[in-house]
Amino acid sequence: SQSDIWALPALLRGKKLLVVGDHKQVSPSAVGTAEERVRELVNRFLGDQPHGSEMTPDKSIYDLARVVFAGNSVMLKEHFRSVPAIIEYSNREFYEGDIRPLRVPKANERLDPPLVDVFVRGGSQSKDVNVNKAEALAIVKEISNILTDPQFDGRSIGVVTLMGTKQASYIHKLSSDRISPADVVARKISVGPPPVFQGRERDIMMVSMVIGPGDRGAANRADMHQRFNV
Repeated sequence: SQSDIWALPALLRGKKLLVVGDHKQVSPSAVGTAEERVRELVNRFLGDQPHGSEMTPDKSIYDLARVVFAGNSVMLKEHFRSVPAIIEYSNREFYEGDIRPLRVPKANERLDPPLVDVFVRGGSQSKDVNVNKAEALAIVKEISNILTDPQFDGRSIGVVTLMGTKQASYIHKLSSDRISPADVVARKISVGPPPVFQGRERDIMMVSMVIGPGDRGAANRADMHQRFNV
C-alpha cells in the first residue's frame, strides 16, 4: 500500500503476484504532481483500460489490486504489534472490531499504563498554521524527563505529528537545542508525520495532535483517517 504505480513494471515480470497492504493506512502522496498533466496522460493512454482510474500517482498498487482482484482478498485479523489498549482505537474506528490483538509483552517490555493522555494547558495552533508551540515544548520536556528516569533506560522514543509537517520540524528544532546528539542516537529518537512511522516501531511513542478544541482542521478526509490509523 506504499508502492505507487511506478512499481507496476516490476510486478509484471512475475508469474504470480501476492499484494500485501492496508488501504486504511497511508497511501502514496501525489503532492507537487501536476494534476492537469496527469489527467491528460490518463485520458490519452488509459482511456480503454477498465481500471485506468486506479492507475494515478495518488493510488497504490494495493488500491489497484483491491479493484482488479476484488473477490480474492483475505483480511489478516491477528495483530501482534501493539497491546490491546493501544490498538483498540484503530480497531474500533477503522476495522469494525475485526482485529484480534494478541500481543503479550514480556515483563521487561511492559510499560504500565500502556496509554496515557496529557492535557497541555494553553496548547493551540499559532498563527503559523499546523504548529502548536506549547504542545511541542511539553513533548520535548517529557523526552528530557524520560531520558533521566531509570524506569525507561534504553527505551527508544518516537514523536508522530498528526497535522502537516511543520510541527515535526518545530519539535526537531527544540529537541536539537535541549537533547544531546548522543541521546538522540542511543534512544533512536525520531520525529515526523505518520508516513515516517508506517512500518516502524519505537518503545515509547508520543502523539502530537497539533490542533486543540476550537482550532479548525479538516480531519475528516480519507487521507486524514489513514494518518490517524497509522
